[in-house]
Amino acid sequence: MIDIALAELRRHKMRTFLTSLGIVIAISAIVSLGSISAGMSILIESTLSQIGADKIMVTKSSGGGGGFGMPQAEPFDEDIVTEIQQMYGVDDALPIIRSAYLGAIPVIGADEKQREFMAFTDVTFKEGGWYDDSDTDSVVLGKDLAESMKLSVGDSMKFGHYDLTVVGVIEGGEMRGANLMAIMPYKLAQEVLNIEGETTLVIVKPSDITLTDTIKQEVRDEYDDMTAMTSEDLLKRAQSIIGSISVVTLGIGFIASLVAALGIIITMITSISERRRQIGIMKAVGARGRDIMVQIFQESIAISIISGIFGLAIGYFAVNGMNSSLFAGMNLAVVTPQLAAGAFAYGVILSIFSAIYPARKASMIDPIEAIRS
Repeated sequence: MIDIALAELRRHKMRTFLTSLGIVIAISAIVSLGSISAGMSILIESTLSQIGADKIMVTKSSGGGGGFGMPQAEPFDEDIVTEIQQMYGVDDALPIIRSAYLGAIPVIGADEKQREFMAFTDVTFKEGGWYDDSDTDSVVLGKDLAESMKLSVGDSMKFGHYDLTVVGVIEGGEMRGANLMAIMPYKLAQEVLNIEGETTLVIVKPSDITLTDTIKQEVRDEYDDMTAMTSEDLLKRAQSIIGSISVVTLGIGFIASLVAALGIIITMITSISERRRQIGIMKAVGARGRDIMVQIFQESIAISIISGIFGLAIGYFAVNGMNSSLFAGMNLAVVTPQLAAGAFAYGVILSIFSAIYPARKASMIDPIEAIRS
């Protein structure tokens, strides 16, 4: 039965191609669009998990993204750091610059102690090493950022009026967000971003983890325009945004799926109509209605497997194209194994469901009438 189904597909190559095209479009759309939310989720979760659940992040409430997990944060007066350090239950509080240069390059301003707070000591250096706290013209680049800008240790990188020397290139590993960043001394970051006397983020370490909620509430009560959140709070906010993107992705994929399903149904019904005599002869020599249905489903599954392979390939190339053209070579969109497997399985299930009506229609063909016609 399988060889008959495959022979039928080979005999009508153009029809098979047109039937497959809808599934290919649906799968490639799900993979390419879903890769953005998958990449964002991995980036945010890996970055926030490195900070630790016991840390509190304080940012300006009106900041353009709210906290460590986003590229922009509005600067505020650096004196607030000293005030937070004096609050009950605070073991330490350190200011960190977390912003984006020209809205595109994530910039971190952090000295050695601040880097320890942010777990940057766990990254691996591909080249060079960390700058000294006294450096005034050094920068460490993430691997993806360095590759996209074709820079290596010893090269000069321009930030506005500042020419900075690349002293290290890091690979973040689990802390994937580090691969996209430009990390420099704290004071230098203030100058580069023109925010002297201000900071964008304060990381607070409680003396006891049980005091985390108390400190958060005290910061909110003391400063109306400030917000305090743990990495868990920020993760929930980020997941809400990612969820919205996923809904849009599913919507586009669903519309593409409807078109694909309609194409499969119409094509298969047409194919069955042309093969009425063949199906009638098969039933006349002993084939049961169930056997006919199995053959139609085999054709459908074969189409879905071929379409799934091509759809995944096109989606993968589309993701590479997005990373190269839209994200300046930085791998922000990611095709995860779960996304690829889910899209492929969806294509197979879609094909099977679309073949139910044509298969049932084929199984009910009367052999006598089919042979006479």
